[in-house]
Amino acid sequence: MTTQAMFERHAETVLGVTPGEDEELALPVSGGHPLPIELSLHTDLVAIEKDWRAFEERADCTVFQTFDWLSAWHRHIGVRENAKLAIVIGRQQDAILFVMPFAFDAETRTIGWFGAGLCNYNGPVLAREFSRRVGPERFPAL
Repeated sequence: MTTQAMFERHAETVLGVTPGEDEELALPVSGGHPLPIELSLHTDLVAIEKDWRAFEERADCTVFQTFDWLSAWHRHIGVRENAKLAIVIGRQQDAILFVMPFAFDAETRTIGWFGAGLCNYNGPVLAREFSRRVGPERFPAL
């Protein structure tokens, strides 16, 4: 629910969000110690291109989640549909844990997966060790 609340707070101002604006979320781990995951919201593909490309080389993803595919979709379709980027990057100890490529639709006031109209998989790009770092019992909190 924290993620939903974060998006609701930012939905009104998604165009005015400074790329890289950080939100923090602490998830419990065994032993009760927090496992911090820093969330950053990005509205500019150019600003995150280098990090995204490096991450996708070592992450679990499909072709529909790659920077190349989504940036091409945005250039040719998203811009015409007035899709506003709302890409969430989760980092743990400065390492990217996931990329959630969302787009904000101002007309319907909804957030959906970026490029969803032309792909057969909508979901986050995940670090290969994601399930070990954020198990099923902690995933709902994220």
